[in-house]
Amino acid sequence: MSSIRGLLAVLMSTAVCGQVQQSKLVDVSIDEPAGVARTAAMVRSGVPMPRGVLASGAAVGLYVGGVYQPSRCKPLAKWPDGSVRWLQVDVEVASIPSSGQVSAELWAIDAYPTETTTVTVTTSGTAVTVDTGSLVAEIPTTYGGILHRVTVGGTEVLSPPGSSPTTDRGPWVAVSGSDTYYGGLLTPSSNEPGGTMMKTYLDETSSSYNDYHAYNLQVKVEAQNSLVADVRVSGAHVLASGKSLG
Repeated sequence: MSSIRGLLAVLMSTAVCGQVQQSKLVDVSIDEPAGVARTAAMVRSGVPMPRGVLASGAAVGLYVGGVYQPSRCKPLAKWPDGSVRWLQVDVEVASIPSSGQVSAELWAIDAYPTETTTVTVTTSGTAVTVDTGSLVAEIPTTYGGILHRVTVGGTEVLSPPGSSPTTDRGPWVAVSGSDTYYGGLLTPSSNEPGGTMMKTYLDETSSSYNDYHAYNLQVKVEAQNSLVADVRVSGAHVLASGKSLG
């Protein structure tokens, strides 16, 4: 997976590629440790920002050789003065060579442009569907299988599971040499059997004390912009008997 490393902060002003660059924030390098040449590579990383350099809510773009790369950024943490301390950067880099490194710059810009292609997210009663234009991924909401179906360029590359979609999708954990707990077994109607540690915990705690229920299947779109979508799937690994891991 590609990553970004922040290096240095300076201030300047210019205009490139139709986007008004208000101030240069940091020089960064984009690393590809696998040594694989990539085209239209999606990169996500956190970048530290010096105190007072970037105002919260400002648009930020990444440039390679003076050319704007489709970018979306959001603050992850702030300094006491309200300026951005850590910035999450999502960017589509035109190309990354197999040598594994691209020099780039982060600039504060006047506004984000309208991208030619966008990521769309739709929610139905059974799935959250993420469509990038070429890839369509269905994330099930009726079982914890992570991916239900995937198509690329209209060709199905991951088919829906069969009549028992409980053990062939999603995460699983094998313990004690015999018990295997599956994420795909969890459903919205799952109920922890009595007499287990998890059941005792659920009976003794209130959901108001927990951001995420320790047992219920939850599928939530946490963030979305024209480049990326963040979908969180949370819940428990369970046995066929319904007992959860933990």
